[in-house]
Amino acid sequence: MMAALKKYSLAALILIVLFIAEWQFQLFSHPHLEGLLSVVVAHPWVLFLAIAILPGLGVPNCPLMIVGGGAIAATGNGADLASALWVTVGGVIVNILWTYWVAAYPLRSFLWKRVARSGGWFTGMKSDSVLFVTFLLHVTPGVPLFIQNYFPGVHRLAYWKYLAIAIPVQSLYTALIVVTSGKAFSAFGGSLAVALACFIALWALGKAFAPSRRSIDRSVDKV
Repeated sequence: MMAALKKYSLAALILIVLFIAEWQFQLFSHPHLEGLLSVVVAHPWVLFLAIAILPGLGVPNCPLMIVGGGAIAATGNGADLASALWVTVGGVIVNILWTYWVAAYPLRSFLWKRVARSGGWFTGMKSDSVLFVTFLLHVTPGVPLFIQNYFPGVHRLAYWKYLAIAIPVQSLYTALIVVTSGKAFSAFGGSLAVALACFIALWALGKAFAPSRRSIDRSVDKV
């Protein structure tokens, strides 16, 4: 509990510093950054490709959804928000599809050897345990998307079971992030400080509620 409170306090402090910095010095209104956002708004397919590909390579997807999706959603009316949701949710679904396949087939041997070093529990899991841990990884905020998708792929969890968990959960998370960041962009005039603040807040929540290795071990033992 105390560890979680410390993380919340740190996140709150960082948020306050970001808002003060933006308010006083407009540190996050650099022309290059604003130009990047304008490219995303004018060419949504750039954001779609970024979300569809980069998280599978280890790049965090949350900043992409907050900055890109929020920028598109904040440009005007409901049609822009709908466009942002189509682009971001569609990109996430494509990422969900290809990362499982890569982990289950061409890279399975490599990933199995690399991740199995974390302990024997990983390689000795039963089907029900794999399903449970897959669900746990997807509903826990802050877990990298590539881990959520590679884990069931390496274990070759039934594809329909994986999709039944991954697509609804990640689509909901993505929609919530895009809508929230879009409202924040609109309220604060498209400030990148707001986007960074949202990302840090989500990161802190994920760290606070992320299951520990010990809690996962206990949960798997009960399945």
